[in-house]
Amino acid sequence: MKKVAVVDDELEILGMLERLISREKNVEVRVFSNPLSAIDEAKAGHFDLIFLDIGMSQMTGIEFLKDLRKHNYKTRVVMMTGSPTLDKVLQSHQIGADDFMLKPFKNLKVIMDRVQFFLGNPRKESEITKENTSIQETQNNETTKAEIND
Repeated sequence: MKKVAVVDDELEILGMLERLISREKNVEVRVFSNPLSAIDEAKAGHFDLIFLDIGMSQMTGIEFLKDLRKHNYKTRVVMMTGSPTLDKVLQSHQIGADDFMLKPFKNLKVIMDRVQFFLGNPRKESEITKENTSIQETQNNETTKAEIND
């Protein structure tokens, strides 16, 4: 049985994702409206996939992900936000997010595609290192270009 967590302080999002993802065979869904309630289980590796909201008051999704990645590199994490910025996307990927989704969700099939993909493709530490190196190189190149143009 695969385990999916949804961490979001919006109860409507929690309910909708729980109902949707629960339709998938051999998948157990747990929902958390408070990230502090989910972090210990996540760090212990109790979930195969986490849908994680960025903008929560008790602990941001970025803080949650940073703490998670100190202890657990294998759990797949899909960040969610209703107010995206390039900084949030880059920061999420730098610390190990696997994907990024915008709320409100316009196409529920996209969510299920992600569930099926990530549950069928466990995360390897070598992928994290490769992704983080690539993002860091891109940022360094952009910084160098900006310095040259100044």
